Amino acid sequence: MAQSVTLCFIDELNDFLKPPSRGRDFTVSFPEPRSLKDLIESVGVPHTEAGSVFVNGSMADMESLTVDGDMIRVCPQRDKYLIAPRFIADVHLGRLARRLRLLGLDCLFNPALDDAGIAAIGALEGRIVLTRDRRLLMRRAVTHGIFIRSGSAGEQIREVTLRVETDGFIAPLTRCPVCNGRISGTGRESVIDKVPPKTYAYYSDFSTCGECGKVYWRGAHWTRLEKMIASDVCPSNSGIFL
Repeated sequence: MAQSVTLCFIDELNDFLKPPSRGRDFTVSFPEPRSLKDLIESVGVPHTEAGSVFVNGSMADMESLTVDGDMIRVCPQRDKYLIAPRFIADVHLGRLARRLRLLGLDCLFNPALDDAGIAAIGALEGRIVLTRDRRLLMRRAVTHGIFIRSGSAGEQIREVTLRVETDGFIAPLTRCPVCNGRISGTGRESVIDKVPPKTYAYYSDFSTCGECGKVYWRGAHWTRLEKMIASDVCPSNSGIFL
């Protein structure tokens, strides 16, 4: 039996809608009952971006089926994810992945992975999917995800921290920005054949990545990194770590 329901999306969820439907109630018709999740995604809003859903004034579950004449109000997701902050970023978010790693947060990034691969790894390892592709977030396998709106890596970090509880997990400069492996201090002698002779002569403290073997030291770029990381962690304080 055909159904018609009235939908209303609140605040930033309107960004996902076609212009004629933004900021107003609108009606959708379909041939048979469907879940609220399927209905919401059918108009372009990923289920990971929807928070509370009210049907005829009462809160409803995403798997609830529609009834002809329903009045449906969808609020944006404002609650923070309280799971361990482990991420997987899509091909468009390499800079964000690097910034998260510099904060010491676990973020996988592999440009060779397609959407199915990202969704599968996210589900298998309990990772939060970060993407600028809403279709990826609509995959049923994705239970935790964030649609990244900004093109600026600094703003993207803020988008993530608004949605994920990262307190107690941030440990700057403990993870390799190249491969996501753990970084730890190493004996100076162990890197003698891995760094330029002048670098070896000038610096005494070195660290290496346990996965890819890349060597790190406090070179001329260090101050710039410290300021960038401090801004990501707390924009009002430039000296809160190390």
